Amino acid sequence: NTTEELGLPFLKIETDYSLEDMGQLRTRIEAFIEMLREGVKI
Repeated sequence: NTTEELGLPFLKIETDYSLEDMGQLRTRIEAFIEMLREGVKI
């Protein structure tokens, strides 16, 4: 069973661990958390 089949929200993160990625990663993670709090189905 995958998270999609089970209807579980997930956030796939791909990065090269550079400092330049940090701002974009922070924004994506914050948006994901906000959607979870609002109960938005992803």
